[in-house]
Amino acid sequence: MREADDGRRPGLLPQGLQDTLAPDAAREAAASETLIAHFARWGYERVHPPLLEFEDGLAAVADGGRLPEMFRLLDPESRRVMVLRADITLQIARLAATRLKSAPRPLRLAYAGPVMKVTGDTLQPSRQFRQVGIELVGTDSPLADREVARLALSGLRELGIAGLVIDVVCPPLLGGLLAHWGLESDRRADMLHLIDVKDIAGAARDLAADQARLLADLMTATGPLAIAGPVLERVALPAGLEPERRALLTFAEALAEALPDVTVTIDPLERRGFEYHRGIAFAIFARQSACEIGRGGRYRIRRADGGYEPAVGFSAYMDRLLPLLPAAPASPERIYACSDADPGRIASLRREGAVVIAALDDDAGESAQRTARRLGCTRILDAGGLKPLAPGDRKKAQTGRP
Repeated sequence: MREADDGRRPGLLPQGLQDTLAPDAAREAAASETLIAHFARWGYERVHPPLLEFEDGLAAVADGGRLPEMFRLLDPESRRVMVLRADITLQIARLAATRLKSAPRPLRLAYAGPVMKVTGDTLQPSRQFRQVGIELVGTDSPLADREVARLALSGLRELGIAGLVIDVVCPPLLGGLLAHWGLESDRRADMLHLIDVKDIAGAARDLAADQARLLADLMTATGPLAIAGPVLERVALPAGLEPERRALLTFAEALAEALPDVTVTIDPLERRGFEYHRGIAFAIFARQSACEIGRGGRYRIRRADGGYEPAVGFSAYMDRLLPLLPAAPASPERIYACSDADPGRIASLRREGAVVIAALDDDAGESAQRTARRLGCTRILDAGGLKPLAPGDRKKAQTGRP
């Protein structure tokens, strides 16, 4: 059977997966390490959870016990179901609830590693990407929420990403409002879907007149903080939701004051992707990108005794950050070392930052000049010392053409 008949071609990857080649792989790795180093200066210590772990171990610490978006497989050794992580946050929660349960609080942890989702989404179809983030565990102080958001934004700025926008949300506000209205479970699910897709007119058809007006008022309280903030202040919310309103506005105002070069927006009705968050949450965008580049917020970790521990965190998505990173610096010089080159000189050049490619037996069939040119080198090191390529050869090496 021909390859075209069944779609099987060498190198073909599953949908949503891709190779990252040079120089992008190096740029992404360097950006990840820059973020981790930035987090470390704030006291966040790096940990490395495994790619796979037992499903019931993660479910035990998940608020609600659900593990969506994860591939599952059977461990041939233990005969137990394992999951391939789709989000490292849950693994940090498992660490905090088990191996680090006696560590001093608040616990500050950082991580970087690949994750894999069952499906992508419309704006970002990638199913595998590198996630870099932080988690602050063991305190429900509003200052913790602000620290995580400020650290996320300052880390992204250190990468050279400009035009940052942070959209602040409070998922419990909408949930509390629907609970206050006493909607039945089936009506509630339909209402949440209509609000998620911003079909406020459709949602209003199933509400009383005063409820529809309130929902419309909340919709208008969406946008830049300077405009939407005063609108949200005037919305006639039930008294029981005043803490959520105050938390959202206070958090957004504190960020706007601390980071005047970052655009702060609010959306009191947004909850998609924040279903497990229990307080303030946020998504971070860059003006030159169509999708979010990171998100975070407050959640709970379920303890073994049935209680809960507060936590707040942030994750950056490196595949989405990659196109926004500044251009890579010029590559270090590449030098071809002939078989008779001095090993000490080779080591010295490498310590100075040069790339030195040593001759191999496979190179013996062509001249040193030709091999150096083919490998993109600009100079040659042999027993006589360091020499430039001939003018014609140097031009060809720089253009990458033999």
